[in-house]
Amino acid sequence: MKFNRMGLRAGFGSGRVNMMVAGRRCVGHPTTVAPEEVLMDVLSPDYEEYWIDGLNVYHNPRALNPLDIRLFADATHHMWKHGQLESIYVDRSPYRIETHITLLNPDTGLEK
Repeated sequence: MKFNRMGLRAGFGSGRVNMMVAGRRCVGHPTTVAPEEVLMDVLSPDYEEYWIDGLNVYHNPRALNPLDIRLFADATHHMWKHGQLESIYVDRSPYRIETHITLLNPDTGLEK
Protein backbone atom coordinates (compact mmCIF):
# COMPACT_ATOMS: atom_id res chain seq x y z
CA MET A 1 0.00 0.00 0.00
CA LYS A 2 2.97 2.33 0.59
CA PHE A 3 3.73 2.26 -3.15
CA ASN A 4 0.10 3.11 -3.92
CA ARG A 5 0.07 6.02 -1.46
CA MET A 6 3.40 7.43 -2.59
CA GLY A 7 2.45 6.96 -6.25
CA LEU A 8 -0.82 8.86 -5.75
CA ARG A 9 1.09 11.66 -3.99
CA ALA A 10 3.50 11.79 -6.94
CA GLY A 11 0.62 12.26 -9.39
CA PHE A 12 0.30 8.72 -10.75
CA GLY A 13 -3.01 6.96 -11.18
CA SER A 14 -6.54 8.14 -11.74
CA GLY A 15 -7.89 11.44 -10.48
CA ARG A 16 -10.90 9.45 -9.27
CA VAL A 17 -8.90 7.63 -6.58
CA ASN A 18 -9.07 8.86 -3.00
CA MET A 19 -6.97 7.33 -0.22
CA MET A 20 -7.25 7.72 3.52
CA VAL A 21 -4.69 6.41 6.01
CA ALA A 22 -5.90 5.21 9.39
CA GLY A 23 -3.83 3.77 12.20
CA ARG A 24 -1.44 4.76 14.94
CA ARG A 25 1.96 6.32 15.24
CA CYS A 26 4.45 6.66 18.07
CA VAL A 27 4.69 10.07 19.65
CA GLY A 28 7.07 11.23 22.32
CA HIS A 29 10.43 9.98 23.49
CA PRO A 30 12.04 7.51 21.02
CA THR A 31 12.14 4.69 23.59
CA THR A 32 8.58 5.20 24.84
CA VAL A 33 5.51 4.26 22.88
CA ALA A 34 2.68 6.75 23.27
CA PRO A 35 0.28 5.96 20.41
CA GLU A 36 -1.57 8.66 18.56
CA GLU A 37 -4.54 7.85 16.35
CA VAL A 38 -4.08 8.90 12.72
CA LEU A 39 -6.72 9.54 10.05
CA MET A 40 -5.48 11.56 7.11
CA ASP A 41 -6.23 12.09 3.45
CA VAL A 42 -3.18 11.03 1.43
CA LEU A 43 -3.61 14.05 -0.87
CA SER A 44 -3.85 16.54 2.00
CA PRO A 45 -1.05 19.15 2.06
CA ASP A 46 -0.46 18.13 5.70
CA TYR A 47 0.18 14.47 4.83
CA GLU A 48 3.82 13.37 4.74
CA GLU A 49 5.27 9.94 4.09
CA TYR A 50 8.83 8.88 3.39
CA TRP A 51 10.21 5.58 2.17
CA ILE A 52 11.69 4.74 5.57
CA ASP A 53 8.43 5.39 7.46
CA GLY A 54 7.15 2.19 9.02
CA LEU A 55 10.37 0.23 8.50
CA ASN A 56 11.00 -2.23 11.33
CA VAL A 57 14.48 -3.75 11.71
CA TYR A 58 14.79 -6.91 13.81
CA HIS A 59 18.37 -7.42 14.91
CA ASN A 60 19.85 -10.91 15.07
CA PRO A 61 21.24 -11.39 18.60
CA ARG A 62 23.72 -13.96 17.25
CA ALA A 63 25.00 -11.91 14.31
CA LEU A 64 28.74 -12.10 13.80
CA ASN A 65 28.64 -8.56 12.37
CA PRO A 66 25.72 -6.74 14.03
CA LEU A 67 23.95 -4.10 11.99
CA ASP A 68 24.74 -0.56 13.09
CA ILE A 69 21.39 1.13 13.85
CA ARG A 70 22.76 4.36 12.38
CA LEU A 71 22.48 2.78 8.92
CA PHE A 72 18.68 3.01 9.26
CA ALA A 73 18.48 5.77 11.85
CA ASP A 74 14.86 6.66 11.05
CA ALA A 75 13.59 3.06 11.32
CA THR A 76 12.16 1.32 14.37
CA HIS A 77 14.69 -1.18 15.78
CA HIS A 78 13.95 -4.33 17.79
CA MET A 79 16.74 -6.09 19.71
CA TRP A 80 16.85 -9.04 22.07
CA LYS A 81 18.68 -7.89 25.22
CA HIS A 82 18.87 -9.41 28.69
CA GLY A 83 16.23 -12.01 27.84
CA GLN A 84 13.63 -9.59 26.52
CA LEU A 85 12.76 -7.66 23.40
CA GLU A 86 13.76 -4.00 23.52
CA SER A 87 12.64 -1.54 20.88
CA ILE A 88 13.74 1.90 19.83
CA TYR A 89 10.92 3.82 18.21
CA VAL A 90 11.33 6.91 16.06
CA ASP A 91 9.03 9.82 16.88
CA ARG A 92 5.90 9.74 14.70
CA SER A 93 6.77 6.25 13.42
CA PRO A 94 3.60 4.66 11.99
CA TYR A 95 2.29 1.22 12.87
CA ARG A 96 -0.98 -0.63 12.34
CA ILE A 97 -1.59 1.53 9.29
CA GLU A 98 -4.49 0.77 6.97
CA THR A 99 -5.13 2.41 3.63
CA HIS A 100 -8.76 2.96 2.65
CA ILE A 101 -9.24 3.44 -1.09
CA THR A 102 -12.40 4.87 -2.62
CA LEU A 103 -13.33 5.86 -6.14
CA LEU A 104 -15.03 9.13 -6.86
CA ASN A 105 -18.01 9.17 -9.22
CA PRO A 106 -16.93 11.14 -12.31
CA ASP A 107 -20.39 12.74 -12.58
CA THR A 108 -20.86 13.92 -9.00
CA GLY A 109 -17.36 13.90 -7.50
CA LEU A 110 -18.75 11.88 -4.59
CA GLU A 111 -17.51 8.50 -3.40
CA LYS A 112 -19.00 5.45 -5.06
